[in-house]
Amino acid sequence: MVRAIDAYHYIEYSKKLGRDFKDLLSSPFVTFDEVKKLKKIKGVYLIYFSGKIIYAGSTNNFNVRFGTDMLHKTTHTLHSKLLNEGMPTQKIKDFFKNKCKCKIKICKDMLRAEALEHFVIWATRPKYNKNIYDYKNSKIKY
Repeated sequence: MVRAIDAYHYIEYSKKLGRDFKDLLSSPFVTFDEVKKLKKIKGVYLIYFSGKIIYAGSTNNFNVRFGTDMLHKTTHTLHSKLLNEGMPTQKIKDFFKNKCKCKIKICKDMLRAEALEHFVIWATRPKYNKNIYDYKNSKIKY
């Protein structure tokens, strides 16, 4: 049974999460290279292609995630999924840098970033996040 004090905290935390979600969706688009310049900053990112969110993720360091991780199949899920669809590595790099747009929400800690990431995935159902869609049957045309 949930105590009244616990219920209050759950409701307040849910409201904060909702505000963070709204802030993230209404934030301006930034380029891949702009995000890559954010050093030692935690947060959530959305990757858009053709006006749709195709991936949501969280990171404890934007410059590492966007500087190296996303450009290598062994360190990022989205890169691996695009490779599995048949997109060549060089096209993936071009795709991220020149065809995708990003939105970010800076978070004070990873607990909040991960909570927001999971909420975003649940609410928006991005094409390439795990267990949301069968990405093998819905290829991006590049």
